[in-house]
This record gives sequence, C-alpha cells and structure tokens, in this order.
Amino acid sequence: MKQQPLTRIFHGLRLPVKYPLWPQHDAAKVSARCKSTLLKVNPEHERRKSFTSKPVGRTLHIAREMFGLSGPKLNDERISSSCTTARGQFYSPSPACPSSAREYHVVCHGNERRGEPRRSSIERRRVSLTELGQGFGGIPLRYPAVSAVAQGLWRDTCSGELHLILFCCLSSVSLLLITAACAHKPIAVIPQSGAGNSPVLAQTTHGKVQGFEDETGLKVFLGIPYAKPPVGNRRFAPPEDANKWDGVRPAIEFSPSCPQIRDEFEAASLLRQSEDCLSLNIWTPGIDDKKRRVIIYIHGGGFTNGGSSDPLYNGRHISRRGDLVYASINYRVGALGFLFLDDYGKEFAGTGNNAIRDQLMAIKWIKNNIANFGGDPDNMTVMGESAGSVCSLVLMGLPQAKGLFSKVIAESGALNLVRSREQAKTCTSDFMKFAGVRNVAGLRSLKAEQIIKATKRHTDSSWFQADLLYTPVIDMEVIPEDPLDAIVKGAASGITLLTGTTLDEYRYWINYSWMLKYVPLWVSLHLAPEIRKKIQGHEEDVCDYYEKTFPKAGMTDNTFEFATDVMFLIPHIQIAEAQLKHAKVYMYRFDWKSQAKKYLGACHVIELPFILKTFDAPKRYQIVGLDPPMLLSDAMQDAWIAFARSGDPNIKDLPDWPAYDGKVRSTMIFNTESRVEQDPEKNTRLFFKGILY
Repeated sequence: MKQQPLTRIFHGLRLPVKYPLWPQHDAAKVSARCKSTLLKVNPEHERRKSFTSKPVGRTLHIAREMFGLSGPKLNDERISSSCTTARGQFYSPSPACPSSAREYHVVCHGNERRGEPRRSSIERRRVSLTELGQGFGGIPLRYPAVSAVAQGLWRDTCSGELHLILFCCLSSVSLLLITAACAHKPIAVIPQSGAGNSPVLAQTTHGKVQGFEDETGLKVFLGIPYAKPPVGNRRFAPPEDANKWDGVRPAIEFSPSCPQIRDEFEAASLLRQSEDCLSLNIWTPGIDDKKRRVIIYIHGGGFTNGGSSDPLYNGRHISRRGDLVYASINYRVGALGFLFLDDYGKEFAGTGNNAIRDQLMAIKWIKNNIANFGGDPDNMTVMGESAGSVCSLVLMGLPQAKGLFSKVIAESGALNLVRSREQAKTCTSDFMKFAGVRNVAGLRSLKAEQIIKATKRHTDSSWFQADLLYTPVIDMEVIPEDPLDAIVKGAASGITLLTGTTLDEYRYWINYSWMLKYVPLWVSLHLAPEIRKKIQGHEEDVCDYYEKTFPKAGMTDNTFEFATDVMFLIPHIQIAEAQLKHAKVYMYRFDWKSQAKKYLGACHVIELPFILKTFDAPKRYQIVGLDPPMLLSDAMQDAWIAFARSGDPNIKDLPDWPAYDGKVRSTMIFNTESRVEQDPEKNTRLFFKGILY
C-alpha cells in the first residue's frame, strides 16, 4: 500500500503557542506544558495528587516519542496552533457555544508545508492516509498527525489516569476518521451548539425558523437559506429565490462553505463544504420591535476561500456589546462565483459576478426580514474585509443596490482588484485548460472536487497574481461600468464610508510563502506583470523611491512596503477621495503589530479580531498572539458600533476623529495609544499621484 510522508511535525498535544519557537526547552518546561494541556481536557486533575506524582521523565519521553528526537533537550522547531475542538467538534467554540465550555486542542502543526526549510534533527515518520479513507471525504488531510495518532504512535507511552485521558481524547478523533472512511463522505465538522439551548422562533417571508438562545440571552439563527442550492443546471446561473417551507425549519448550525481549496489560514475551508451553501446567519439581542441597527458582514478569503462559519467572523460579541443585529452571509467563491462565461451564450451573461448576485440577494432577504429579528431595515451597514471589502465597495456603487443600505465599512480591500472583460476571458480560458473541458456543459459535468483541483492548479501557476484571478469583473451586465468611476459620478451618494488599511498589509502573505522574505523589489516587479503594467515606465523611479525612503530596510522590506502601498494604501485613498464629494468618509490605519510572529508586523486581517472581539478564533494564534491589548479592542469595537448607529465613529475613549477631506486628510491611527494624524504617508501618496491615479 502506498505510503505518504508525514509532511508536518507531529504534535498530538496542544503544546502552547505562547512560544511559537521552542529554543532548547528542558524536561521540566515540557512537563509543565504537557500538564497544562491535560488540564484543558480535564480540570479535575488539578486536584489529584496522583497526577503530580508522574515523573517528569515520562512526560519528556512522550514528547520525544512525538517528535522523534533524542538527547536531553528539544531542538528548535516552529509550533503554531491548528484545529481547536470543543464538545467534540472541530473549530470551536461555536458562535452559540457557552463561553464557559472547556476547549481543548487535538492537532497542531509545523510550517513546513508553506516552505519552511526541513530540519535534519527531525526523523520524519511515514503514515498511511489511504487506510483512513484519504482524510475527510476523499480529500487528503492537511494534518496527517491525526492519522499518526490513529495508528498508535503513542502506545505504551503513558499509564494510569494519564493514559486514560489521552486514550479517550485521541480515540475519539480516530473514531471520527474511521467513520469518515467507511461512509466515504465528509465529516460534519461545523460547530454545533443549538442542541440543548432554549429554542427561539422567528417568522420569515419563506417560513418559520427555529434558532436558539445562548447563555447570555443572545438569539442566534444559523444556516438560513436565502436562495436555492446552485447545483446541477443552476451551477454558474444567477441565484434563485429559496423555496418556501412548511412548519418550522431548524436554524441551529452553520451551513457548509462553498467548495474551495483547504487552507489552514481560512478556517471555513477546513469545515464542511458543499455547493448548497447560499445561506446567512443572524445574531440579535431580541425578537422584538426595537429596530436595532444592522451590520451585514461579507467575508474575505481572496475570492477563492472563506465562509461565514469561520469563528473569526462570529457576531456574538459585537451584537451583545452594541445592542445591534449582526448578519453574516455565504456566497459562491472561486470559479463557482467568478468564472466569466458570457461568451458561451446569452443565458450565461453576468456569470463572472455570480458572487455579487448572491450578495445582493442575501442583502435583499435581510432587508425584507430583519424587522422580524429586532432589526431596522432602514439602518443597515454593509461591512467587509479583504475580498469582502472589495465586494462591499462594488455593491456601494451598483444601481441594483440603491437604497438597500446607508453605510459601508471597507477594510483592507479596494476597487483596484476589479477585472476587465479581457482579464476575465484570459482567466476563463486558462481555467478551462486546467479543468480539461471546453464548454459550460463540460464544466457542469465536473464534480466539485475537480473544480477545486483545477482552481488550485490555476492559482499555483499564477504565483504573485493568484489573488487577481477570481474577482468581480466589469461585465456591462451586473457591473455596468468601472465601480470607481461610478462612485466618482455619485452612484453611492449619501452612503457614509469608513475605510482603511493596516500598516504592513502584504506581510500576511509570508504565511503562504517564506520565499517572499527573500524577493527584492526589482525581482517582484518581474513576477507580477499586472502590477508592473500599472507603473509601466516608472520601474526605476519606484525602486529609487523606496531605497531612498527606507535606506536602512532589509533586502525585501521594500517589497512589502511597495506591495502594501500599491495594492492597499493608494487604492483606499482613491476610494476615499471619490466618495468624500458625496458623503462623509472616515479613514483609519491599524498599526499594532503581531505578537505571534514578529515579521508579520501589522499585517493583513490582524485588525478584524479586535473589531469583532473574536480572539477565540485560530487567527489569534496564527496572527495576533496571546496577549492582545483589550482596551484597543474595546475602543475599535465601540467605534464601529457608533458608526453603524449614526455614521459617525467618534467615541469618548478615542481622540476626536474628523471626517476625511482632500486637504487635511485626518486619519485615525489605531495602536495601544491611538492618535489622529494628518495626511500620513503623504510622500508616498504624492509620489504615486500621476503614476497610479
């Protein structure tokens, strides 16, 4: 039987992420941390003398067995957290799971898959995934360590109560995997916590739904369909209104995410996937007539990933703190949502923006129903981050969205990513080649797994430009003109805008390729032809500017500065300048730097857990770190709540935040000591004036 290499270092216990690097930890420290891990599983052991009587040497032996190491000390290895479980479900706590529920981690991983150099000190083990049904539903596991557990790498390493705890915990995981292998279908790993909570009913235009009340009294409704499943002949077709139902429909768990490449930095991609994904979720303080303000969240994920089930996007904290209604939506991603097929017949006009159509339908559903969930349909804010921010700004200028919402929050994603028809046609042609089909009939005959594989081959071949492939397109059907031009002309008149970036946006992508740390600016320009086109004729000027502006920068620091400026900073300045003529605009920049990985700085997406206070999501360990400043989080969340209430983010705990204008350009700089700066990055803005815009 073919054996697959264990390409990750196996960490069966939740070895703590407080120390992402383990420089020569001795036996006592390993023992203390393993003890801490076991207490996560069963706190009762804190009071049992028999636990503390276990010899330190045995715990070190377990650690050595896991790592395949020898010698008195553990070698330096990267550690970062991965899948979290609570109540036996992956990626918890779920949005409705009581905060008091005990969490424990089953699988952790190293970063070698992302290109980290191999360590010769590690003896790599080989395990068979075939015996376990090739992971979830026939898709290879990203965490073969679980398979290693199932094959008994830990046998004979512990005894007594310690043995029992480990055996029960790890056997449960093994049983789940074996069940998946027998059933040949994905394990339902969506966080579930509606069962056992008090039921709550609400009426919609399609029928009654039953959500639940969490331990704080918040009412939660998950997985409400707003459109028919886009399967069969409805694949690559516009969304159709969902069927009505009789009786009461359960709304106690998230629906699947749209089929997508599995990505450890996109939690929703590790959960259940299905083309039947067009649903939304609602958190509300009450089913009453109070008419609370409403935030509608559009998730990010580079247009190819993401889903509303990601714990990062959970709305329970901001809904409770702000006494507002928070809704999050699923939409089609990747080729299923953005593949341009207009040239294959009139019936396929607008397919390159099916994801935008999904979002429009979801927002209309919310506007028509949110009053039944205690919300005000006349006070709705659309909020998005990254790809969700781009979509929010596209929607802002669409004629079809006129009157649906009055405010937009756009974080770290602007209209520079919108494609032309020519770019979309090239993307479709390349995708067809990777998929091995020639027409729409061939596309519809493919299984979802085949579409995912073709998408992965396509994005892998595009290197620096992978995030530019599947984006909204100016197709003259759904998007009738360049969205930025439309906003300049006043298409979004009256819509108040809160927009901004982080200081070191592009450093986030080091998570995906360590090679970025070694690519100088002049080389990166040759690897990204679409970006090079934007500065054509000014390449030497650009390199000279960054060398003079950052004379002490390392070899690749200028690359990150340039990419952040060109892909994020300048485009957000453009959108602010376009809209300030027609409504108030507020600009921010997030400067607080990652404590998890110093080289990330204030990278892309790091601000989001501060705003939604979702520090229990995996991003905390991957991006933020263990001790984020909670006062900063409180201030940002309160500012966003205030903006959703009235269109003004000013609060008492922040300095006065003037609206952005073309002269002073006041910008809130968020950090442990937040401040307002006038025209930050002025030199960079003036340098690119006439080059980029």
